Amino acid sequence: MPPLTKHDDDFAVSSIEVDASAEDKLLQALFNGEFDAHAQQLIITEGTEFDGPYELFSFVLRLYMSDGMLKSNLVKENKGSMTPAELEKAPWGNCVFIDPRDGSKSEIPSRGRLFCNHKDCRWCVPFSYIKKRQVYEIRSGKETNKSYHNHLCLEHNHPPDNEDTCVEGYIEIRNKNDLTVAEMEMLRVCARLNSKMPSIQHALSNAFGKNNKRSYNSDLIRREVDRFKLEMFGTDEHRMKDFVQMGDHVKRNGGWFDFDLSSTMAMTGTRFQTPLMRKYAKHYGGYFSITDGTFGTNKYGLTALPWTGCDCLGLTHCFGISTGLSENSADAIKAGHAFSLSSAVETNEEDEDELAVLSEEIDGVPIENHVLKNSYKGTLFTDDGPFSHPTGVAM
Repeated sequence: MPPLTKHDDDFAVSSIEVDASAEDKLLQALFNGEFDAHAQQLIITEGTEFDGPYELFSFVLRLYMSDGMLKSNLVKENKGSMTPAELEKAPWGNCVFIDPRDGSKSEIPSRGRLFCNHKDCRWCVPFSYIKKRQVYEIRSGKETNKSYHNHLCLEHNHPPDNEDTCVEGYIEIRNKNDLTVAEMEMLRVCARLNSKMPSIQHALSNAFGKNNKRSYNSDLIRREVDRFKLEMFGTDEHRMKDFVQMGDHVKRNGGWFDFDLSSTMAMTGTRFQTPLMRKYAKHYGGYFSITDGTFGTNKYGLTALPWTGCDCLGLTHCFGISTGLSENSADAIKAGHAFSLSSAVETNEEDEDELAVLSEEIDGVPIENHVLKNSYKGTLFTDDGPFSHPTGVAM
């Protein structure tokens, strides 16, 4: 795992590939009592050398966690940073250092210490960069007072963090630095999908929690999901300006976009069709197109109606996407006309679940029948439409 990234001109490009499974395997071994620090050669003494800062920090992190500690309690303190001239002479050159504790970019230290953040705990690993040998060395300094010490000490004055457990030996993760790379990536995906708290908790538990005896604090999940949403979508929560501009751009290029507003100027429905969707709709939409209301696709409670159909090769295409306050005939008919799918549609007085639309005329040939199917009421074989049985047999 490369710890450093080269500068390309003045822009630091990160190309690190993190082995997300390695940290999960370490956690699982720790909580199952299968981890042996000596067997893993996690031994450190005065004079131990490391080729670079990442090797030093990742080794100390594994050593600290092997005692049953959470990585959020391992604190770094720099007593000096390497100068540009020193970095040029170093084996890794002028690079960006990625801290393995939290994945953040950090200055490359010339000396400092990594220590346990528990009160009065003396666990400490001091280090210094040796210019002559171009390595980091574990080297104790002079202790100046009781509140600060920089002597090598690998003993804790408190129980392991994993003994502060919940029910059945589970430890609750409350700090973001205790989340693994894989857990953070799952939270990022959940943020993009706007998943709710029960779904996120369930996903984390099934993927990581059960194997590693970990539970996840709800406030932590909420903070991280909000942070990821802010990174992905910005501070404008609704982004209506961007949405309308995108729609206008699509319409200017031959597609379709319009929306409905209530008396309070709230958006109550939309119709969106790209230029390519419109071409397919005009060529094939008159023969057969179908839509089905889908709930839970947006934060505003609007029902989405994706319109689909087939081309001459039997491939399915999307003809357009409409939304409305509910799944109803009026919105479906309006969208069908907007998307050039039908000049007239026969409807049912009852709420439809699926609506199939056929034009009254195709290539000059009049079409007398329309197919309407409600999947809650029956099937293609039991509905009363004149095309129901032949369509069911063909399918």
